[in-house]
Amino acid sequence: REPGALSLVCSIRVAQPLRLAVVTMANMLSTILLAVVAVSCFTGSEAIGVQVRRRTERCVFEEIGQNLLVVGEYTSEKPVDVRVTDKNMKTILKESSDGGLDKFAFTSTEEGLYGVCFTSSQGQEVFVDIAAGVDAKDYSDIVKREHLEPVELTMLHVEEEVQSLLTHLIHQREHEMVMAQITFSTVNRVYYLSIFVILVIAGVGAWEARHMKGFLKAKKLI
Repeated sequence: REPGALSLVCSIRVAQPLRLAVVTMANMLSTILLAVVAVSCFTGSEAIGVQVRRRTERCVFEEIGQNLLVVGEYTSEKPVDVRVTDKNMKTILKESSDGGLDKFAFTSTEEGLYGVCFTSSQGQEVFVDIAAGVDAKDYSDIVKREHLEPVELTMLHVEEEVQSLLTHLIHQREHEMVMAQITFSTVNRVYYLSIFVILVIAGVGAWEARHMKGFLKAKKLI
């Protein structure tokens, strides 16, 4: 081969791994960016307005996992009573507020729907914001202890959010598998029940046909 052609082949062979490395880095960056966007979409929360009528309890329910710290903030213009219930509607926290901004906190004991209920002697609108898990975590102590910069704190929060999201997805997958097993079991039961019903109908039909044939012979109609 000519020297020019040999150098061209070598440059192409060298450029291919570099190109693969660039593509790999681009894929990694795009994956991280998608994870950050997904976390920001899943973790964004806004206060919910609840219209509380006079001496009527109104509740807001939130699906919360097991062993998670839950922190709630609520704002009211007038005195209001707050009651937190678990999935069995058992009261786990109860307090009263004279109005303004107040907070409550508890740790979930099991997975399920937890309710935050408000009661007031006067009709009003109460705004409540509920955060659980990583969203309810206070990072001020970590910043002081580890001397973290704002960027490092943001990356730590994103990392924990991604881990929480992965745990949630794994739990959802396990829940789907359980539901699939229940569906499969139900389909099998319906299948065997259908066979049993068909056999019963066929047996009753054969018995009726035999009874009718005997009746017609007794009447000498056939």
